[in-house]
Formats: sequence, structure tokens, C-alpha cells
Amino acid sequence: METQYYYKYMSLKKWEYFLDILLNNRLHASVYTELNDYMEGHFRAERFTRQDWERINKAKKDILICSTSTSANNALMWSHYADGHKGCCIVFEVPKQTQWTRLPIKYQLLPATLDPTQSTDESLRLIYSIKSEFWMYEDEVRFIRKKVSNRIIPYLPIRVVGIELGIRVPDNQVRLINSMVKLVNDARKTQIEVRKTTIQDIRFFKNW
Repeated sequence: METQYYYKYMSLKKWEYFLDILLNNRLHASVYTELNDYMEGHFRAERFTRQDWERINKAKKDILICSTSTSANNALMWSHYADGHKGCCIVFEVPKQTQWTRLPIKYQLLPATLDPTQSTDESLRLIYSIKSEFWMYEDEVRFIRKKVSNRIIPYLPIRVVGIELGIRVPDNQVRLINSMVKLVNDARKTQIEVRKTTIQDIRFFKNW
């Protein structure tokens, strides 16, 4: 089976976030109210009672969400999430044996429509797997997991395989990141590759 790579575009303004990913091989997960789309968690319902609404709205708060992309060198992602090419894109794998559920995102005009015959888990997977068509450029895949009290650490375990640096990352930062990754590779016998993105890598036309 072909290896599935995922991409996390991020700023380098807060070094601790970058270092945490590099050193600990993990991505932070959030609850829906911490995500950047105000419409996260919204849904429509048919034949719902007041108890049904309360059940789903309560359960929504216990789901951890880690958003990733399947799109490499995506011009909009570089601009919106990687500080206008002054950040980076982490290339990684997710272990096959994981307790996180993989959710490819469907993009459509309306939020998820629920009905009372669905289980709570089915309803939550539907809510968090649908986003507005406005977000289609993200090519998002999510990993979700239920939070049980405070015992679940809000991190998705990953294996970093590469780091793409934005076109505007200054040379001194490039050298520093290369040095840090070399130390990690030497200590762990890994082969994380660092690469500086070029203008030729970025798609000008959407379907290029």
C-alpha cells in the first residue's frame, strides 16, 4: 500500500510549536470552538427533540480535532497558514495503528443534516466531516478522538519525514533549521529532509 503523506502549514513565529512537532513527533489537536471557522460544529436536524439537541451539543465539546491537508505546495495554504511563505510545511505520516479516527472532509453548500436515528458517534463524525465549499482549497483530512476528562493528551502522534521551508524564510533561519534537523537525524537515525520551496514548486493555475 502506498504511503499517505499529510501536510501541516504553519508559521515560524512561535518556535516552541515547531520544535514540539520536530522533537516530539506530534500535532496539537483542538476542540471545535478553537478552530478558525466560526461555522464549525453547526448542523441541521430533522425531528430532533430538545433532548436530542442537548445530547449532540454536549458531545461536540468532547471531540479533539487535528486538521491536516493532503495538498503539497498549495499557494493559498502557504499564504493563509504559513505566514505568507515565511513559515514552513511539515510533511508527515500518521501511524497505521492509531486511536484517532481519520475523516476526509466533504465540501458542500449546507451543514450536516442529522436525524434522531443516528447514534451520537455517527452524528459527530458527520458534523465534523462536512465544511462549506469556501474551504475546498484546503484539501483537508481530519483526525478526531473523544476526550475523556483530562486523561487524553490532545496530540496526534505522527512521524515527521520532511520540512518544506517557505520562499521568504531568511537564510539564517534556514541554516538554523538545517542544523536542528541534522542533530535530530543523527540522534534518532532518522532521515528528515529539509527543503527550501522555490517559485517553480508553487502552482499558478488551480489544476496544474
